[in-house]
Amino acid sequence: MEAADDINGKTVDAGVFDDGSRKKPEKGSKTPPSNVDIAIWQEYGVHINVTEKMRWWLHFHGLDLKRSKKQIVIPPRPFMKQSADKNGKKWQSLADNLVGKVFFRQTSAPAALAKLGSVMQGDIQNTITSGRFKKLNAFTVKRKKSSRPLVDSGQLRQSVSFKVK
Repeated sequence: MEAADDINGKTVDAGVFDDGSRKKPEKGSKTPPSNVDIAIWQEYGVHINVTEKMRWWLHFHGLDLKRSKKQIVIPPRPFMKQSADKNGKKWQSLADNLVGKVFFRQTSAPAALAKLGSVMQGDIQNTITSGRFKKLNAFTVKRKKSSRPLVDSGQLRQSVSFKVK
């Protein structure tokens, strides 16, 4: 029963985490958004109010917005939900298998939990790279020279990790 105690109550989370050092940027600040902010915006979508400065910047870069356009909508591109929907049963099966291995002392609880977390992390990263998402706006495709949503610099993909609690 000692093996059961080693794993009892422990969980594995995978995703993009706030390490506690993230500060809310002040209005007008040039502080770039955190990876957590980017992940939330991509997962759930976001409505951005169009400012005059933004309107001029977009115009200068080749996108003329109608005066009636008050918001830009970034649609949801739910990489976390897609990953969980596609891989949830696999993750559960792996967890069940690893619990058995811990129980029979074929592996340690920390090693089993790290294995599960690593698989979850990899699956989420694969979804970012090859998931099916709503297409990008033509202006965005032209600006970033790619039609692949969620992949630009690799920053979001690289920020996916896991935690054992």
